[in-house]
Amino acid sequence: MCRASVYVAIALSGLTALGAEVVWTRLLSLMFGATTYAFSIILGVFLAGLGIGSVVGASLSRESKQPRAMLGWAQFLLALATAWGAFMIARELPWWRSTSRLAPGPWFVFQVDLARALFAVLPGALLWGASFPLALAAASEGASADAGQTVGRVYGANTLGAHRGLADHRTRVDP
Repeated sequence: MCRASVYVAIALSGLTALGAEVVWTRLLSLMFGATTYAFSIILGVFLAGLGIGSVVGASLSRESKQPRAMLGWAQFLLALATAWGAFMIARELPWWRSTSRLAPGPWFVFQVDLARALFAVLPGALLWGASFPLALAAASEGASADAGQTVGRVYGANTLGAHRGLADHRTRVDP
């Protein structure tokens, strides 16, 4: 795998991460209700997953002798995690009832919504978070370039992919 393929992989990772976050927010908001707290739960779980995944990915990349292979595995597992999230949102989470009329209080509704977001969003967010440090390690493997240049290129590729993932959702019109 050449360095260009690392940049393509992290760009696609950024594209799918932001695209999935937008889709998950829209779908889970239908279940949770279109409230500020529902959006905050989804975004909080997603960002926490990215942060935790980054810590784990950085640790793995320091210890690994094959960061490119680990990046490839992270991307493969991301496909499975995305399918898991789709399955959970479509088939399982709608059965977890937490209507405010039946709940003993708002704290119960919050806990159930948080658990639903964790089950659907967290696996993918962890892997997306781990992908960035793994991509940094893979791109810098055997490189004679400046470390700042490598970080800038990986970050730029990820950002361009994320921007494209967001732009795809903004231009579509729901029927």
